[in-house]
Amino acid sequence: MKRTISATWIAAGLLAAGLAGCEHSLVAQNMGNAYRENVNAQIADPEAGRANEPGPAGMDGGTAEDVMNRYHREQGGARTPQMPVVVTPSSGSK
Repeated sequence: MKRTISATWIAAGLLAAGLAGCEHSLVAQNMGNAYRENVNAQIADPEAGRANEPGPAGMDGGTAEDVMNRYHREQGGARTPQMPVVVTPSSGSK
């Protein structure tokens, strides 16, 4: 049996395709907030970067390793992909 595509189905498809592009996530709602907060902080205290105060205390190496291992374990062993090694022949080899 042969089917024909009606104008209603075409309109519904176009509407669905149009709505698929709408972004309704927290990322879209908060886009640019960090930038605006940094600008406002710089306006409030423009000399803050010149204070030479020590930064926040870091984490010791053992604790950092534990955190990384727990993260990788919870991610199912997923690792950051490494960049491929590019080997180029030297001009002296024959």
